[in-house]
Amino acid sequence: MSKKKDRLRKTGHSRPRSDAVALIRDRTDSIYRQAKKHPGRTVALALGAGYLIGGGLASRLTARIIGAGIRLGLRMVSLPVVSQGIVTFGQGLWSRADRD
Repeated sequence: MSKKKDRLRKTGHSRPRSDAVALIRDRTDSIYRQAKKHPGRTVALALGAGYLIGGGLASRLTARIIGAGIRLGLRMVSLPVVSQGIVTFGQGLWSRADRD
């Protein structure tokens, strides 16, 4: 076995350095292409990451945003249930009026 492969095996590295550099370059190019293709998403991700890193997760603003999201979600879930109940109630009244 060559000295380089033996050294890699002993250190626990499975890839030579050139492969690791190539992988990093590939990932960097991929991120760059995504940023050029979707700049709005890139800015939103950067703002979100900065907000989290800056300690915004445990702020009042975050609590308000989460609370508003929960309220909006509950309204969206309950609206079909309530509207279906109203439709069923109206159909029941309509069928009684037809029988009388």
